[in-house]
Parts: sequence; C-alpha cells; structure tokens
Amino acid sequence: MKNTLTVSTETHAGRLGFLRGLRERGPDGARLVVGNAHAGLARAVSECLPGAGWQRCVVRLERDVCSLLPSKRHRAMAAKAMRAAFREPGPAAVRSAYRAAIDAVGALSAAAGALLGDAEADAPAYPDFPAGHRRRIRANNVHR
Repeated sequence: MKNTLTVSTETHAGRLGFLRGLRERGPDGARLVVGNAHAGLARAVSECLPGAGWQRCVVRLERDVCSLLPSKRHRAMAAKAMRAAFREPGPAAVRSAYRAAIDAVGALSAAAGALLGDAEADAPAYPDFPAGHRRRIRANNVHR
C-alpha cells in the first residue's frame, strides 16, 4: 500500500498535520516554503519547520492584486510594476522596487495597494537565497 498524505481542509490543523506527516517521512532542513496566502499554512510552517522561511507565491499575489483593479489597463500597469520589482537582481533592489510598486498600485486602487503592502513581509523572501535559486522559489509555479 502506498503512503499518501491528504489534507482535507485549508485550515491550520490540516496543514500542520500534513507538514508533520511529511517531516516524519524523512525530509528535514527545509529553508523555505512557498505557498498561497493561507494563514493556516504560514502558521503551520512556523510551528512545524523551525528555521524555514515563508514566501508568498508572487504569481498568485500578482493575480490577487490585479483582481482588485477595475480595468484591463490598470491591471497591465500594476502587473508591470510588480514584475519589475520581482525581476530586480538583489535583495535591496527587490525591496526598493517592491515599495515603489506598492505606491504605483496604490495610486490605481487603494484596496490593491493595501493588499500588496500587506504582503510585503511575505512576498520578497526569495532574494535572500542564492541567485540561481530565485527564479524557481519566488513562486509555487516553477515555470514563472
């Protein structure tokens, strides 16, 4: 019989159970977990994987921010500002460009700017890792 782990809900308890089961099967030393904006997952990571960082998927963040904008033109402008930030080469440049993106998006929509601002602690964690890894770990969609 094959060992499988299932998570029936997106709750903290469900995610914590999943991570504990995963850890019991062998992997340890996780340095970063990338996922969507699920508070239960972020909390479970901090409890179950000591020392692991949390990275909000920047692809999902871009989609969530753009969904709050009223027009195709505004969505394109916001996406351009966010992608510019996420393509910067170093940690300081990413964080500086991210703050500029918050301002640019906030000028288009207060709600979208607030969402981007609220994600500032979680989205730009990947630049603290080696440059060769950044493209793959900034999102849970490894093709972006």
